[in-house]
Amino acid sequence: DGAAGGREPTAEDATVGEVVAARRAGRRAGRPVGPHLFRIERRTFELTEMCGVFLSLPVEPSSFLHRFSDAQGRLPLARVGMEVLLCCNIMISCWLYVSIFGSSLSIIVPQPFVQDPPDISKCLAVCSALEQAPCLASDCQWVNGTCAKGAPLEAYCDSSYSFFSWTFGIVMMAVACLDLSGLSAIQGCLSLFAFCSLLVMVATTAIAALTDTGDDTGWDRVPVTNWGGLGQLITCAVTSQMSHQGVPTLVTTMRKKHRAKKVFCYALAYSLSMYYLLCISTSVFFGPSITPIVTLNWERYSGGAAAGQAVPWWASALSFMVLLFPVVSVSAAFPLQLVVISEILQKAFGGSEAGAPRGALSSAPLRIMCCFVSVCLAQALNNVSQIIAANAAVAIVVAFALPCLLHIAARRASVERWGPEAAVTPYHTPIVSSTPFVCLILAASCAIEGFALY
Repeated sequence: DGAAGGREPTAEDATVGEVVAARRAGRRAGRPVGPHLFRIERRTFELTEMCGVFLSLPVEPSSFLHRFSDAQGRLPLARVGMEVLLCCNIMISCWLYVSIFGSSLSIIVPQPFVQDPPDISKCLAVCSALEQAPCLASDCQWVNGTCAKGAPLEAYCDSSYSFFSWTFGIVMMAVACLDLSGLSAIQGCLSLFAFCSLLVMVATTAIAALTDTGDDTGWDRVPVTNWGGLGQLITCAVTSQMSHQGVPTLVTTMRKKHRAKKVFCYALAYSLSMYYLLCISTSVFFGPSITPIVTLNWERYSGGAAAGQAVPWWASALSFMVLLFPVVSVSAAFPLQLVVISEILQKAFGGSEAGAPRGALSSAPLRIMCCFVSVCLAQALNNVSQIIAANAAVAIVVAFALPCLLHIAARRASVERWGPEAAVTPYHTPIVSSTPFVCLILAASCAIEGFALY
């Protein structure tokens, strides 16, 4: 009909054609023709696109808002809001990755082109956890009643952080110009290294906590429970497991797309269980001396060797492996985030059709720009806890609130159009897809957002 009317057929026309064909086949077979019968295989529907379909508002043709509406006269506020939130979430994630990379590598590698650099492990000092005598005897000093790093050490640590942050940014700008599908083997190796590192961290801390008989001075200052830290715990959990916004884009690079659901489920289940065990074991063993970036606690890992004894070679190898974990993990995740945000920006500014394939060169300028902005933000603020809190405040809405609203709106619209049988789709799960359960998740997400912002 579109071609006969004088315009070129679009991807939406193809989608409608698939739906009509599926319904026609259902009629011939004597089956109901609701949406529970068909799947659209050739079209990728992203979350933002579905928000524009089900959560848009009708506006009058004579109103001021009509100039911002789509061809059907509807204002896609939820879609625009989702795109803005996704861009903010991904940019803050990239900011976090740059900060983690710079902080971690500055502890592992001395800064080049610096004469007589100090012991790089001293950048790891947690001065605020020290008492009066240890503060005066270390590279820390009392500043306005607070134990903080001395000026020379602080200057070197900041300089080293900036150097490695910009190095990471320059390398990622070069990677941004490459085709992501050609890096699948490298991405697989980096992900395997990250999974193994998590296992090493959990195993070493669990063994150390069970066998350690050292001094527990300072543990009495750690409360048994601290409800004020619940918000930070939630923000870290959401940030570490937030990944579904990039699934439609990343699936296009998979060779065996029918295994995508299992791959993502297994990966999230493994990482969630490992992070949970790591949280418990590190809290028990390191206590008040734990660093904001937990992997940095392995800088002095000795494999159980007593003071004055030689550290086994395998202990040094495991220490180096764990210290490299954040460097490797952010190096694997950063290019994926650049791909997702470049796709969002391209569609937001009309740079490409929703169903058309895009190569790396067409989005390279956007990826380079996002990478540059991330490094600049990391130079302005490198406090990992604050960055995670800002990221989670956005991620909770994207991961929980809007998908729940979208599910409720889409379910209601389908039932109104096709009848009660349309409430069950090929993707339906008896308990998880029920309206009461979705409303419960929506209410819980609002409470979690309150904790995160508190």
